[in-house]
Amino acid sequence: MDSKEKQGSEKNQTIPTKRCFVITPIGEYNSPTYRSAMGVIDSVIRPVFLEKGYDVKAAHEIPDPGSINRQIITRILEDEFAVANLTGPNPNVMYELAVRHATKKPLICLAEYGTHLPFDIKDERTIFYHNDMQGVQEIIPALISMIDAIENNWQADNPITRGSTTFEIQGTTIKATEYEALLSRLDDIQKVVSRSSFSSKPSYPGPFDNVMTIRTVHDNGSKLFRAVEELNLGDSIVKTRTALDGVYVDISPPLSKEQVRSLFKTFNGDPLSVAGPSGYSF
Repeated sequence: MDSKEKQGSEKNQTIPTKRCFVITPIGEYNSPTYRSAMGVIDSVIRPVFLEKGYDVKAAHEIPDPGSINRQIITRILEDEFAVANLTGPNPNVMYELAVRHATKKPLICLAEYGTHLPFDIKDERTIFYHNDMQGVQEIIPALISMIDAIENNWQADNPITRGSTTFEIQGTTIKATEYEALLSRLDDIQKVVSRSSFSSKPSYPGPFDNVMTIRTVHDNGSKLFRAVEELNLGDSIVKTRTALDGVYVDISPPLSKEQVRSLFKTFNGDPLSVAGPSGYSF
């Protein structure tokens, strides 16, 4: 491609002016759930919505510092569009779906074929897809068609709106000060979760006093996983997990002081917390 063609291509690219939040199961990094969810986002949702002028983000992709819980709820409440992947189904997804329903804002639901939806939403209009390469080709036109229909004539119709015509998540029923109070309360809950995270026993056998837990922010999750892999830990037990307040790696037996220093050097000032067994210092 010569420079003129490249300039023409860049001019034709859509600059995102709106936002779309993806409500989705995530799972542990590189797990089947993670790979399936990211496949749908990167191969279908993101390119389709980008063409429509939307910046697309899922919870673990939010780069801003601060309470991830607050940021997720804010994006669910405020983004112009939302897509919910109901495959699973996942309890967190169902909770976030209900919050989005309450806003009465545009929403599209997706689910992999074979997903048994809960009673309350089993009759909702949902795009079902096959989780393979052919499935990508089949779901894209269906998604584009639904986006166009919603943008041309959106009318909120879900279990919450059908149950009450007066409920509002924002606006007159819940005033701005009450909305801020809600977000502040979520921040308080997040702080409690953060303080208790290191005292929770990892879900694998072995004495808890022989486990090291490493945590970083969601945006640096992949960086942490790669750094741990490069330590070549051999027979050590390594478990990864994703939570609202970050991503975690549990390691037993604990890393040596030299290995911990190597991790901090790799992160070069980026957020990183290490909690070792009782009496451990580095």
